[in-house]
Amino acid sequence: MSRGPLDAAPLASSGADRDGVAGGGTVTFVSGITPDPDPTELPDEPGPPPAAGQPTAGPDDATAGAPGSLRRRLPVRDLVIGTVLALVASVVVAVAVVSLTGNDQEDDGVVSIDEFLDREDPGAAPGSPEVGQPLPDLDLTLFDGSTTTLDAFVDRPTVLNVWASTCPPCLREMPAFQAVHEDVGKEVAFLGLDSGESIDDGEPFAKDRGVTYALAEDPDLERSTTLGLVGLPMTLFIDADGVLAGRKLGAMDESELRAKITEYLGVEA
Repeated sequence: MSRGPLDAAPLASSGADRDGVAGGGTVTFVSGITPDPDPTELPDEPGPPPAAGQPTAGPDDATAGAPGSLRRRLPVRDLVIGTVLALVASVVVAVAVVSLTGNDQEDDGVVSIDEFLDREDPGAAPGSPEVGQPLPDLDLTLFDGSTTTLDAFVDRPTVLNVWASTCPPCLREMPAFQAVHEDVGKEVAFLGLDSGESIDDGEPFAKDRGVTYALAEDPDLERSTTLGLVGLPMTLFIDADGVLAGRKLGAMDESELRAKITEYLGVEA
């Protein structure tokens, strides 16, 4: 499987460590700064308490230079260099984020899916389920607190979307999935798997986007790894027998999602 240079610099979310999944491979994530559902209504979260035995920083700590102090004054040259490097790093992250879009448009400084994947690349980690093979059964904890398995959930053709709250393209495509779900939900089941996050992490973002289809957490990335995740968002199209009918890496708009459902699942959407 061939990857571009961005694959060497994965961006981790607030959930589990995202390196080393799928047999040691590196997952490239399309996430940057975590967007808040409504920043004006969310209070600032306090930082972690100091460790046991660690002095609490006071107003004079920043200028203290005594041996053994927790903080010391940095030379002006080091402060200038550090500031410049921080600014450069922020620009690099903003430009280098791989937003897996479904076209070649270079809006928002993103890299298209065509640039990220080679033509022969299936968009999944080696050893993951291939198209035409049954998907392995997965234990699922849904956002409503109930538990089930993937086999039990798939009682009809199913769209399984792997996403995360730290993935801007994932959040942007959610309304499209909701719209299609409202149209064909009786014929096609929808399941969103929140990769690397718990219910508490993902639920505010899903609610903010009006999602009503089933969502499940994957805080330890075990399910994402089993499904062969290499980037977000990833969507799997599963037939009524639990067989993988198609895979799409990258965000979709409503028209493309409808077309894929028709193509892979045989349901007119």
